Amino acid sequence: MNQSSLTIGQLARRVNIAPRTLRYYDKIGLLPSPARSPGGYRLYSELDVRRARLVRQARALDIGLADIQELVTFASTGSCGNFRERLLMSVRQKQVSVDERINDLKELKRDLRGFETRLARKGPGHDAGHTMLECSPETCDCLGDDAQVNIAIG
Repeated sequence: MNQSSLTIGQLARRVNIAPRTLRYYDKIGLLPSPARSPGGYRLYSELDVRRARLVRQARALDIGLADIQELVTFASTGSCGNFRERLLMSVRQKQVSVDERINDLKELKRDLRGFETRLARKGPGHDAGHTMLECSPETCDCLGDDAQVNIAIG
């Protein structure tokens, strides 16, 4: 196998990424433009396999494309120690982001439970005699009597 002899399909199978996704990564610069065969087919090397695996693993950690671009650059130009430090920084930033998202989701879950409770108090037989579009949020309590969550359409 020469330096650049993997087709996009072969690379896709080796790194478990769809060929369409590999083309996108090439287009946005996450992967360098591959060599081309005389017939115009993309040809990838073992180094490209390693780059693509790095991108796939970073995406699996939900690292953003801009950060992945930086990681790929560090992996290609910097020492292993510099790369490790940059990756560690990305992982730590992602953990902070995940913690914030978890807190937001917990708050949303509390809000949903409260809203569910208010809606359930009305019971299935409640009928205000008007449609939701005719409902006035100032005078109607179709969605519950707590004004903190205002989903009324009016």
